[in-house]
Amino acid sequence: MKRNPSIRSWLFTKGLDEIPFLANGESRHKQLPSDGLFGRLIVALTSEELKRVSIPLDIVSKLRRQSV
Repeated sequence: MKRNPSIRSWLFTKGLDEIPFLANGESRHKQLPSDGLFGRLIVALTSEELKRVSIPLDIVSKLRRQSV
């Protein structure tokens, strides 16, 4: 896995360990259903409709975890 030296430097200056911030890409994808509501919503809207949409991140998170 590549690590960004700027991020590592920032963590160091803040006195933070990088380990809690590392994520395994596979584990994140396994938690999300492939038929999530958020994905279905995005596919259903046109590009013009998407330009008008604003969704709070807590709602996005909830929709990503709910399967259809």
